[in-house]
Amino acid sequence: MHHSIEELNAVNSYHHISEPLLQWIGIGLPASLIVSDSGVTVPIIAVIIHLNASFIHLPMRVSFGPLRAVFCDNRFHWIHHSLETRHFDGNFGAFTTLWDRFFSTAWFPIDAEWPDIGLAGVG
Repeated sequence: MHHSIEELNAVNSYHHISEPLLQWIGIGLPASLIVSDSGVTVPIIAVIIHLNASFIHLPMRVSFGPLRAVFCDNRFHWIHHSLETRHFDGNFGAFTTLWDRFFSTAWFPIDAEWPDIGLAGVG
């Protein structure tokens, strides 16, 4: 469902129904066990995760310049939603490009690269 959207924005970035549960298990739970504070760290982490999800789905071209070698900007994630077959199965990262670079799934878009998105034949 999420990848059938032809116009990404901050509102329609939340179509992965299982993602909040997986984020709690993979991020929130370990953070709550590691950090011993007054209980504000986990909610702050949750807010940052949701702001980042909104950011990487914005329909505007934001580049982190040289930092994009490590951190995902929305241009990097936009390629993940591309209709072009050369972009399939890539750019899975939401925060960092390191995993995509490690698994050879990273595609760093050139400045003018802003492909159509969605699913072919759906819409």
